[in-house]
Amino acid sequence: MWHGVIAERGQGPFIGVAPTITKAGKRSQHTELMIAQVKVMSFIAYVIRAQATLVQPFGTEIPTIVLRILKDIPPESSLSRRELIVALRHILGTEYRSLFIPFFERPAELSSIHGYRDHFL
Repeated sequence: MWHGVIAERGQGPFIGVAPTITKAGKRSQHTELMIAQVKVMSFIAYVIRAQATLVQPFGTEIPTIVLRILKDIPPESSLSRRELIVALRHILGTEYRSLFIPFFERPAELSSIHGYRDHFL
């Protein structure tokens, strides 16, 4: 939801935790959900390397999912972001790398890999 709202305002990509999650006191549950999604992506990366044909019907959705998870990971979850980037590196070592090219040609998508860094200032 917030990704669309921010994009409509022309403010660039939304990266982090939506204010509605923070206000509702659900930040820890959101972080746990993101960690679980990162673990699932790590498993999918393992399956892609071992049995790429099993994932082939869903292959076109993988880049969108990976980049969406990268955008949704809370800023303080650097280990989860790192684990997802390692999984992404393994996926890019397969024939699925060509599916990521359209996403990496857009600078807004590349900024989601680095994450939101204002919390370090």
